[in-house]
Amino acid sequence: ARRRRDRAARGAFHIERNGSRVALKILHKDLARDTTFAERFRREGYFGNAVLHSGIVRAIDDDMTDDGCAFLVFDLLEGETLEQKRSRLGGKMPLSDVLNVGDAVLDILQAAHDHQILHRDLKPDNVYLTRSGEVKLFDFGSARFNDGKSKSEMTSVGMVIGTPAFMAPEQAAGKRED
Repeated sequence: ARRRRDRAARGAFHIERNGSRVALKILHKDLARDTTFAERFRREGYFGNAVLHSGIVRAIDDDMTDDGCAFLVFDLLEGETLEQKRSRLGGKMPLSDVLNVGDAVLDILQAAHDHQILHRDLKPDNVYLTRSGEVKLFDFGSARFNDGKSKSEMTSVGMVIGTPAFMAPEQAAGKRED
């Protein structure tokens, strides 16, 4: 598909499919050389799409740039991350907002867990609040399939994946079986 960047709109257009505005996530060329990292990047779209829940940002396409960098095409969201909202409000949010967002995130995570997908990088920067009031979860780049039988080919035993300040203790300790 032919694509072009539109810097003024801070998005891109998915021209040949339907002309809609989209978001592009492009793997940096230095990281694209690491085959494990590149594969993890590509799997991000597949994990998100495996869960049929309106609260998960879906990848609508993927491809490679001319210089060999993988990219993912996502629906363009308008709004702000949970972290941006918290910062905008001076570091605190009304309790009712926190409870509503928390409830929505738990519903999304339950849907992912029902498909044996563990997000592994849940943090305010990966929760998006749309202008229409929807809560969306994105960035499944650290996710893993947890069927209880297969071993991950992407993560070594004891390897820690995620953002340290937001990890569960067992995740920080590299105890993925827990």
